[in-house]
Amino acid sequence: MGDALLKDTNEITIKDSQLNFIIELNKSLDIITSELKEYLKDIKAHSVDRDVRSNLNEILADNYEHNQQIMYLNFNYTSTIELYLGETEKSNVNYIHGDLRDKDNPIIFGYGDEPNQHYVKIENLNNNELTRHLKSFSYLKTYNYQKLFNFLEKGEFNVYIMGHSCGISDRVLFTNILNHHNFKNGKIKLYYYHYGTEEWDNDFFQKTQELSRHFDINSKHLMRTKVVPFSDSKPLTPYKPIN
Repeated sequence: MGDALLKDTNEITIKDSQLNFIIELNKSLDIITSELKEYLKDIKAHSVDRDVRSNLNEILADNYEHNQQIMYLNFNYTSTIELYLGETEKSNVNYIHGDLRDKDNPIIFGYGDEPNQHYVKIENLNNNELTRHLKSFSYLKTYNYQKLFNFLEKGEFNVYIMGHSCGISDRVLFTNILNHHNFKNGKIKLYYYHYGTEEWDNDFFQKTQELSRHFDINSKHLMRTKVVPFSDSKPLTPYKPIN
């Protein structure tokens, strides 16, 4: 949201009126972040979805069979994932965008698409207010980002995606995971959202379109070979009509 407004600032210098607008925008984003945090604290997840558990168990079994470790990269600030894990596995959750329960791991609410052509223009305006809500700087508050890439250095890995839009707001992160040297032989398995009664009522292909933006123009072939085809993919949960 903030990025779309910042992109209109294409001048070599920034006017006082524009800077005041950006300052107010940043204050608004601070308020939204604070209110979101309080809202999420009031949401309690007590039940476990059997289909989600089944899919996680499938991933666990596959990785245990091949003697591979798992890191659960959690983007949604809450600890819901822990309802599906044993006590030992909970230590493998990386709250990369923050943890509502941990004041030392504040939530990250911003934008992470520095490869965007507009970013250089924004950065060259030389005013820190313009980049205050970019994710790169929030990641530096903890070791979560470094822990992720230290984990990826351990050996070859696969990527399983549940619930993430795969959009460009996390482009730097996704690009560097999917182009990592240890992902050379890896696969991407999408657990898609099934929203209707028909087989094609899902967002599988939309997610693949989003994923394509994380591969540069010379790497599109990699996406075609790494994404597990729809025929071998599953919904995170089957379609459940609302009565």
